[in-house]
Amino acid sequence: LYFILLPVFCVPDEINHFLRAYEISDGHLISKEYNISKNNKAGNKLDKNLSKITVVSTKYSDLLKLFKYNSSNKKKVYLFGNTSLYSFVCYLPQTFGILIGKIIRAPLLVQAYLGRLFNLIVFTILGYFTIKFIPFKKISAFLILFSPIVMQEAISLSPDALTIASSSLLIAYILHLKYNCDSKLNRSQIVLLSLLSVVLSLCKIVYFPICMLLFIIPFKRFGTKKKKNIIIISIIIISMILNLIWLSISSSFLPDSTSGANSSLQLSYILHNLHQYIYIIFNNIILK
Repeated sequence: LYFILLPVFCVPDEINHFLRAYEISDGHLISKEYNISKNNKAGNKLDKNLSKITVVSTKYSDLLKLFKYNSSNKKKVYLFGNTSLYSFVCYLPQTFGILIGKIIRAPLLVQAYLGRLFNLIVFTILGYFTIKFIPFKKISAFLILFSPIVMQEAISLSPDALTIASSSLLIAYILHLKYNCDSKLNRSQIVLLSLLSVVLSLCKIVYFPICMLLFIIPFKRFGTKKKKNIIIISIIIISMILNLIWLSISSSFLPDSTSGANSSLQLSYILHNLHQYIYIIFNNIILK
């Protein structure tokens, strides 16, 4: 129902998410820099007709008029600095849907909806296994995953769908291994934990601390305490390194992602005024 009733591009930043996913489907994993705008200089040269369909409208009658636009051979520069920061991994479901649309030569708007559809499919699969694996509070997990704000992201082109689903599944699977599993971890289980941790760290670094929950898995599941520490620390280090690699690649886009903000100065302030930062967080929680 959300997928049908909420027209494409109505979710916040969905146009820029579409442009980023379309960029990746063209084979460009990293955006380029352009000296066109002071506040938003990251983007790429994409299909010229994309500008004709990327409009926000709450009426399907308006969208129906846009189905006539197909892919063209002409290119145009599009700027989407805020989504250029995201790793290409976040957009794999959407990119796959857009690629299918390109293969069958579907109209550009259909390609956008196919990107949405595959994002929803991946979210649904991961959400299913989250509820399946979590050892308790299954109804709570269901209600969280199907809350309106989460469903809004799940049916959109936003990478938040993969972030929410992968973090939920990682938490559920860790709890499953702690409470419902008596045997030692096999290779496929370790690979799954590693994959979810890497995907989560590449989606949004702020959710990376969730990976620390790996330490609550009993050492008996690994065989020995030493083996447990080696495996978990290896997963964490690999995830951190991959994230740092991406941050180094996308760092040039960071100051331009938000007009009027300087992320470097914000980070410096936090590091030098940690007590004040903690005070601000708690103050926000109390007042808001």
